[in-house]
Amino acid sequence: MSDVLYPISMISKIGVKRRERTLLDEFEAGNVQARSLWSAKSFKRQFEVQHAPLTLEELRRLNAFHAQRSGMADSFWFRDNISRGGNAKVRFADAHGFALQAGERSVRVRLDEVDVIRALVDADEVETAAGATPVLWWDANREAFYSHNGTMYYESQTWDASFAARYRADWSGTPSFSGLTSQWQAYDLATRAKTASNVTDLSAVHPACSIFAIVKNPTCTAKKVLFSVGTQGSGRALGLVLAADNRYEPWIGDSTAFTNARFQNSAQNTWRSVMVTFDPANNNVSMRVSGSNTGTDAPARSYLAGPACLGAAADGTLAGAANDLVGHVMVFNAYLSNGVADALHNLFAHQYGMATI
Repeated sequence: MSDVLYPISMISKIGVKRRERTLLDEFEAGNVQARSLWSAKSFKRQFEVQHAPLTLEELRRLNAFHAQRSGMADSFWFRDNISRGGNAKVRFADAHGFALQAGERSVRVRLDEVDVIRALVDADEVETAAGATPVLWWDANREAFYSHNGTMYYESQTWDASFAARYRADWSGTPSFSGLTSQWQAYDLATRAKTASNVTDLSAVHPACSIFAIVKNPTCTAKKVLFSVGTQGSGRALGLVLAADNRYEPWIGDSTAFTNARFQNSAQNTWRSVMVTFDPANNNVSMRVSGSNTGTDAPARSYLAGPACLGAAADGTLAGAANDLVGHVMVFNAYLSNGVADALHNLFAHQYGMATI
């Protein structure tokens, strides 16, 4: 009964408080020492939700949901779309009721998170770990979706969690996510997405570029583009693919096969971090996977600005499929080191059960 989403949207106002456990010890000299009882950057959230006036059907559904939870007894999932805070496992925190005035049914609900959860990784943490600001960052945990009167609703574009927040991609159909009713989410490439405009931050024939992603895939028998940026064609794109022989490889917009910069998808359906780096000084392309170097290849490249694409090439071919999962993908206009790949891996390891490096 706990793995269900809060059933009503129509939220006119929301207040979010982060609760933490810190002991402050004051000494005779006047100084104070703080000791956190919970893990670093971990909180329990409290939500004050004010609904817009509800219809009778909406109120009945909310009342039924409250009764099925036995009031404050059972937990459920609440999606914090307003502040892009992701999912929270919560309980009703006080008595449930509504006010009726001038025919309008006004409902205020207070929800308390039941577990201590590490706050979502923020753009400044990524910037500190990488020593560079991402051009774009698509984070499935910050996407907006909700249930209302028994129907699921989704945004028509991906959310860009970077500081610039300029590149949102249009979905080709109804977005597909893994983990709607769990703590962490991932994009399911059953649906692909593409920006309407070109990514203009990368320039020249050999732009400095690093692409970081967290991926999980079943066995592959046909080439799939997991992420790409640029124009499809001979050496004109940058990205990451899962090749037909079930190996992760860089992508440069064509059928180029890599002999060194590749990594076997074994065991399959395992979460891994992957960073592909493109050297601005030459044709060198390298890849690092969950702390392991794979080698370097040097295919001819002549990058041409184009859209950013999730789950397919720019023309929609070489598309991913259901159960091809991407948790995060980010692009840097920088040639980053292996140490940065490991630091980014460690930032997100807790979300996908990956061992830290």
